Amino acid sequence: TVDVSYSDGVSGIKKIQMLGLDGKYIQITNELIPLVRGLQRSYGLSYIPGSWIESIQIIQGSGSVVNGFESFTGQINLEYFKPEEATNKINWNVYANSSGKIENNLILTKKKGKWQSNLFTHISYFDKEIDHHGYHHDHSDHTDHAGDKFLDMPKVKQINLLNRWDYRDNKYHIAFIARGLVEGREGGQISSKDIPNPYVVDIQNKLFELSSKIGFILPNNPGKSIGLQTSYGMHS
Repeated sequence: TVDVSYSDGVSGIKKIQMLGLDGKYIQITNELIPLVRGLQRSYGLSYIPGSWIESIQIIQGSGSVVNGFESFTGQINLEYFKPEEATNKINWNVYANSSGKIENNLILTKKKGKWQSNLFTHISYFDKEIDHHGYHHDHSDHTDHAGDKFLDMPKVKQINLLNRWDYRDNKYHIAFIARGLVEGREGGQISSKDIPNPYVVDIQNKLFELSSKIGFILPNNPGKSIGLQTSYGMHS
């Protein structure tokens, strides 16, 4: 029921669809705090490295009071790795492929003390100009593989940091999350060709987010609790 496709090959924007409808009808949350809003509609999930994610929940249909009222076709909720669930203090993941893409993910965990913490770091780099899409006919009527002078995928450089702090006891649960991201995307016509006035796409993203969760268990009302969730985001 969930499909991912490229909606714009020049800038590398991907689109999520659920039950055949556009992603704007889906509520995407991070531990039930709204995640993809505003400018993040274009790149929201690409800003969450896969090695950070502990689980993903998918709910079909309109939203509930608990999960949020903004979904029309469904909800996608991401859960980061929690400090108490980590088996190692250091989790390091490196990825590289033959196309020249490099990723480095490092997660540091603090489990001792009343306050537990995760520090998530991500660096990705892709600076290779690839142009394979397109065909042309030579004089012998044979079709040869040739480029169309446009990048098949944009060049991307990204630095992404997230720090979370958690405090739990029998009566309280307090959590804070801070995230910062800097990303540059370059697409359009390739620079290695001598093209006068080339078509170029240059997108620079800067993102800063703060969120908190504070919950209290009501001592005189078994099974009942009260909580407050806040979030702040700045995206240019």
